[in-house]
Amino acid sequence: MNQAEWNTFYDRYMERRMFHLGSKKIFSVLRLKSLAKLYTYFELFFLRRLVFPSVEYVVTTRCSLRCRDCSNYIPYIPPGNHYTATLDDFKKDVSNFLCGVDGINLFGILGGEPLLNKELPAIMEYACGEKRIKHVLITTNGTQMISPELLAVLKKYRNKCSVAISNYTANKELSSILKSWDIKKLLQQHGISCGIDENLSWVQTNKFQDMKRSEDELKAHFKSCDSFAYSILRGRLYVCPLASSFAALKLYESKPSDYIDLTTACTSQDFIDFLKNDCWSACNFCTTSRTEQVKVQPAIQWPVAPYLQKEENN
Repeated sequence: MNQAEWNTFYDRYMERRMFHLGSKKIFSVLRLKSLAKLYTYFELFFLRRLVFPSVEYVVTTRCSLRCRDCSNYIPYIPPGNHYTATLDDFKKDVSNFLCGVDGINLFGILGGEPLLNKELPAIMEYACGEKRIKHVLITTNGTQMISPELLAVLKKYRNKCSVAISNYTANKELSSILKSWDIKKLLQQHGISCGIDENLSWVQTNKFQDMKRSEDELKAHFKSCDSFAYSILRGRLYVCPLASSFAALKLYESKPSDYIDLTTACTSQDFIDFLKNDCWSACNFCTTSRTEQVKVQPAIQWPVAPYLQKEENN
């Protein structure tokens, strides 16, 4: 591993792991967070343990909304490109992922809208039952009520899972379909950890485009990125949700270095190579600005799905 690769690996893995360990009670109470740094090195280089900080699993790209400023561009995905994971898909992906790491601190389940996946209760049962996954978080847009089957699983694993409910109540057009507060009330009645961000704010999303970036420009763009949300979609681990969405939109032809193949058992070296990589094809289509961000009302809806607008314009 050369210096540039080590710098990337340090930023993408070592610092994330140190942060997690530093927040643990044994370190924070004793005010010995510096030990978290020493332990991170000891864990990786002596114990040979690699604990993945966090990853998101897209159980479906289908959504009950078509938000204009969706940060993952879900409304742009045409019906033919949508994907919904089966329980077997999920088991295989997670099992092969865990062949290469010793654990996952935070495992996010999202979409699209994850509650549209009818196998979500069984998927949650499997994820929460896996001892190497520390915590499971479902993120929902609040338009779908928790089913009795899913509620039973959440109650069973209430000490290991939680639900994040998006707060789109500022958009009065959605008032007839939003169930956010009803969901929160139901979960709280059963002692299930959940939360609604009452001060939710969004930023305007610029449409993706081919930026024709050089390799150096791709590396510079990635270095400036503050997203550490790795994303699993269709049996592949991508560097971020945009990378998986752009793949679903077929904007680019993924190279082997752009993802980890989860259809076969992974190795720790697969993850080390992935985490030290500083050049990603998906960055060529990213128009996210870290300096020029315009705040907008959350969940403004497209009157017509963007992919249909494109067809009309053609």
